[in-house]
Amino acid sequence: MSPVPTRKHIPGSVKRERKKKDKEFNKSQQGSILRFVKRTKIASEKSDGIEHPQKFVDGGSDENMADCGDMNESEDEFVNEKEDENAQDDENVEEIDQQQRDFLVEKGPGPRQEIGYQFPRDKIGGRHFSHSYYTRELRNGEKQDRRWLVFSKTLKKVFCFCCKLFSKDDNASQLASKGLKDWKNILGSLNRHETSYSHVLCMSQWMELDMRLNKNQTIDKHVQDELNKERSHWKDVLLRIFSLVKTLAKQNLAFRGSNEKISADGNGNFLSFIEMLSEWEPVMREHLRRFEDGESRHHYLSNKIQNEVIAMLANEIKDLIIKKIKRAKYFSVILDCTPDVSHHEQMTLIIRCVDILEDSAKVEEFFLTFLKVDDTSGGLFREIQDVLVALVLRIDNVRGQGYDNGSNMKGIHKRVQKRFIDVNPRAFYTPCGCHSLNLALSPKIRDALIYIAETSDDPEAQSDAECLATSETHGIGSYEFLLSMVIWYDLLSAVNSVSKNLQSEDMNIDSAIAQLNGLISYFQKFRETSFERAKSEAILLSESMDNEAVFPTKAKRVIRRKNHFDEDSERANEDNLMVSCTNLETYLKHGNHSDVDGSGLFFELKVLRQTLPRDCKRPIEVLNFLKTKEQGYPNSWIAYRILLTIPVSVASAERSFSKLKLIKSYL
Repeated sequence: MSPVPTRKHIPGSVKRERKKKDKEFNKSQQGSILRFVKRTKIASEKSDGIEHPQKFVDGGSDENMADCGDMNESEDEFVNEKEDENAQDDENVEEIDQQQRDFLVEKGPGPRQEIGYQFPRDKIGGRHFSHSYYTRELRNGEKQDRRWLVFSKTLKKVFCFCCKLFSKDDNASQLASKGLKDWKNILGSLNRHETSYSHVLCMSQWMELDMRLNKNQTIDKHVQDELNKERSHWKDVLLRIFSLVKTLAKQNLAFRGSNEKISADGNGNFLSFIEMLSEWEPVMREHLRRFEDGESRHHYLSNKIQNEVIAMLANEIKDLIIKKIKRAKYFSVILDCTPDVSHHEQMTLIIRCVDILEDSAKVEEFFLTFLKVDDTSGGLFREIQDVLVALVLRIDNVRGQGYDNGSNMKGIHKRVQKRFIDVNPRAFYTPCGCHSLNLALSPKIRDALIYIAETSDDPEAQSDAECLATSETHGIGSYEFLLSMVIWYDLLSAVNSVSKNLQSEDMNIDSAIAQLNGLISYFQKFRETSFERAKSEAILLSESMDNEAVFPTKAKRVIRRKNHFDEDSERANEDNLMVSCTNLETYLKHGNHSDVDGSGLFFELKVLRQTLPRDCKRPIEVLNFLKTKEQGYPNSWIAYRILLTIPVSVASAERSFSKLKLIKSYL
């Protein structure tokens, strides 16, 4: 049996010798990892005559990095990500040919992001690009626009427009190649780049090519002429197609027929008008010739193109309307609902505002959209909120809301009016004046009685209706009734005139009140001066019907109307004016902010009363006067704009229903 081997003890000197050899070996291997990684060189740039040292960025695989204990793990990952990103950018780089370069130079760098745009922040420091970087400040204090600086929303980087197009340097800076997004050091990078030789050279080439393109002096002048001629041809064709689409839509004419073939019977209005234009107009004649001869596969005459053109025109018009509303700031919403032909409840949205940027201010009401609603009570307000958000209109700027007299709209507890005021207490509600007038003065008594007498199945109701219609004392043939008809005819004619005036789009609260006060004054004068004339007309009618022109012998109880304490109008004085201005400030207050200052408005109106021309009587005329002196009457300027913004009727909303019926019925 062999003896058990004993463990031999290694002396400390041997251990120290081995450790020393290992250390020397590690030192000899230092830097050997560079054989397995990629070295990227960043070209040196000169700024203010100072040569900056070249820098290198090393990167490699995670396995290789594990062999180097002196390198930080997090730095390895950062470098690897940079290398992967750069490699991906290198793969996506495409050569720009001369035709593309000419096109890009002709179009220019393109529009920049609007002021207020939130540039994306980086994940590490939370920094981001800013509009201030578009401006360069010179040593003498002057500022210069960096027109060459372009921000890419897709890549979230900035580029140099001219260097990207004209630089041929393999070691071009990031602004000329892969883009820059080092927001911490961006100012230094921009300063170094715009003072570098390569950038100045590319800027010179950009300006020269731009000038030659404008003067049509490029090397490929003849090719460019042909391209411009072809571009002009297609532009002219599309302009005619757009014009035809607008005309057909304006005249409510159908576009398509039973087929979509040129020169075929029943091909509809659109293609028929295209054929007519080609007979007299050389552009469309050449366009159809190319298509029929097979020289061009594209004709832009299909139903899809028609719908696309209509949508483009609609979006363009809507954008213009939204811009007008935003410029006006204050606006009102006018809503109404109706079931369409397919029994779906549709809500129309009308926006009323005062356009103040034209030569003369103008009150306008714009139709924006129809909304299909399922809940006609509380859900209506949610629909309004959603559509205002979609249109990028602030609900805080609403100063008026107009509906018909339906309880689901005007309810003061839970309905749309109340929910709107809960969110924005400055959105004044005004009931439709025309609906209120119609409810008060439009029962057709005679027609109703005759209809009941002829069609009712109830003998008692039929007898009562016939008696009321034919009775000599209380029927429609009696002198009393004829006199009532003559009086009501005059009264209803006056009411109808006022009702139509209230339906105009530029009607405002002040004018509406004046119209209604005039109507009341007419009623009062009618009682004093027109009653005898009405009696004479009633006597002639009664005699023509062989009836005696006398009143019933039975005396009726006299109903005396109670006079109220506030019926006599009081002349406004300065105290009342001050109270009104203070109240207006309160009503236009939300939180700690109010649209007007009451005391300031009071003093402005006192001065305005003395300086206002005599021919300025209507509110819109006063507003146009204030438009020229806006800085002198700021509170009055705001108050009159809000006054004209508040709606009077929902007539515009009801007019839109006629178009809805037309579209739904025909389609």
